[in-house]
Amino acid sequence: MVESAAFSPDGRVLATAGDDGTIRLWDVTDPAKTAPLGAPLAGQTDIVWSIAFGRDGHTLASGNDDGSLSLWDLTDPVHPFAVAHVADAQNSAVLGVAYAPDGRMVATASTDQTVRLWNVTDRAHPVAMGDRLTGHSNFVVAVAFSPDGSTLASGAADGMRLWNITDPAHAVPRGRFLSINKSGVSSLAYSPDGDTLAAAGSDQTMRLWPTRVDRAARWVCSTAAVSLTPEKWRELVSTDLAYVAPC
Repeated sequence: MVESAAFSPDGRVLATAGDDGTIRLWDVTDPAKTAPLGAPLAGQTDIVWSIAFGRDGHTLASGNDDGSLSLWDLTDPVHPFAVAHVADAQNSAVLGVAYAPDGRMVATASTDQTVRLWNVTDRAHPVAMGDRLTGHSNFVVAVAFSPDGSTLASGAADGMRLWNITDPAHAVPRGRFLSINKSGVSSLAYSPDGDTLAAAGSDQTMRLWPTRVDRAARWVCSTAAVSLTPEKWRELVSTDLAYVAPC
């Protein structure tokens, strides 16, 4: 079974990974004539759960069932090779992996309920950045960087968290924990402009979240302004503070 698939930034190569412990590269320059590129990338002991291309398309990161993180050189996709293998990247299976937009950082998500950030400026020597990001109460299955690289989203069965990673060595939660989708989050993706975050769940639903405060405020006003009357203000907000129209 294929567990993950990713296109290279130029759209010419498709990588797939799955239960057989291998990663396969495909030439999709002409989608009607898809062809394998070289031999499968092997060396994992079990399932490869997640893969992600770096910005330049020459590096692929993989998250593995044994808790390891691997980086692969795809400069020549017909002859790829491993450039790094962090055996103890997480305490247990790495279910999600994502590259930062600038290509200098990788995030891993694990069944140990944590997320880790890695400095991969030197591909051969990934270095952990700061402490593990904790707070989820279930397997963390997905991670996604915002296009500007300032925020990391992490998704699990218990919901979604946003992290301020402006200083990756001292990442902190951004806002409150979001409990969404009845079955939690199984996949995350930012829109190219960063204004929307999509969260999909195994309950066959998907939610779109605005990430800009002004857009969120407009949505709140369009749905709640009419109902927040002076009477509701006194009931829900305060009897001492003067009523202020929210919009």
